[in-house]
Amino acid sequence: MWIEELPNGKFKYVERYEDPLTGKTRKVSLTSTKRNNRVEKEMMKRLLKKIEQKKSRNVIEDITFNELADEWLKLYQQRVKASTYVTTERHLNSVRNEFGAYKLKKLVPAQFNQYLLQRHADGISAGTLNICKSIINRLFKHAVMYGYLKDNPIRDNIHLPAQSKSQKPDFKYLEREELKGLIDFLSDNGYEEYARFTLLMANLGTRFGELAAVRFEDIDFEENKINIDRAFSQVTYEFQTPKTGTRQIYFHDDMKPVLRQQIKFAKMKLLRQSHDKNNTLLFKNAGKKPIVFDTYNRVLKEFNDEISSHWLRHTYISLMVEQGVNTRIIAEQVGHADTTMIDKIYSHFTQTMKQQQKEMQKQFKVL
Repeated sequence: MWIEELPNGKFKYVERYEDPLTGKTRKVSLTSTKRNNRVEKEMMKRLLKKIEQKKSRNVIEDITFNELADEWLKLYQQRVKASTYVTTERHLNSVRNEFGAYKLKKLVPAQFNQYLLQRHADGISAGTLNICKSIINRLFKHAVMYGYLKDNPIRDNIHLPAQSKSQKPDFKYLEREELKGLIDFLSDNGYEEYARFTLLMANLGTRFGELAAVRFEDIDFEENKINIDRAFSQVTYEFQTPKTGTRQIYFHDDMKPVLRQQIKFAKMKLLRQSHDKNNTLLFKNAGKKPIVFDTYNRVLKEFNDEISSHWLRHTYISLMVEQGVNTRIIAEQVGHADTTMIDKIYSHFTQTMKQQQKEMQKQFKVL
């Protein structure tokens, strides 16, 4: 401690300390009208107490995984629908049962990889495991954002168990729960426009370039249909005729608010960027062209390393098949020249259909 005499005749008692977060030297001070041994001892005591208070405010709390989960859930609940929150909490609870009491700083990627491997061995679906992986990543991202960790030790270090070839279907698609998890992930991580694009692709069955080429005027809200008369090529970066020609596709009433919200967003983007007001593309990039294929797919891989935009088209087809929709109708909606590919998909039951088939077989008897 040292003492400085001020111009007003008072005395400034000063002491240094090291900031535990930055390692930088900082100062604290107190002022008094007196200077003697008794005052100096008292000032030293008060300065040390002041330093302790400042240090304690800067020390990052060594929290548990459960405490981190509680904090994250409180913020998450404010951003999402009640149904989304309940689903996410349910998936998170299984992870908390395993790691809840662990100190956050003690957890390493290998522990989570072993956990996912064991759950896979227990028969948990790849879709459910992928949702758990996504939630774990979001929690650790939150931990870094709020100072509980300096960096994210699990980023790019958690890997899902590989499916055997016999488990993998010839075509890739998402189950309903996986699709919901993907859309939640995009919304929660600032990709709201991509979330709408994803939801529409999965509900319309379009090719990427077809949805990317849709304009405001192509959408008929009265008849619930969209005119697909062009597609954007990611090779030539030009508009071209759709692969199987012009067609009209239909959408559910639930897609109306999604489409209207995207139209509003696209118009606001035009105003912000001072672009041509006649550009009525529903989804556009930072310039005048449609949404970028590679950029979109890179974002999808933040959720699942294997996923691509084409999975969403297959998701639409598989879910329509699950509903028992006529193959000809499905083929017309997605723009297939015939039903060959749809017929193949019929041979691949989704997990729900497989379970239904088993139950029907168990209950069947001739007499």
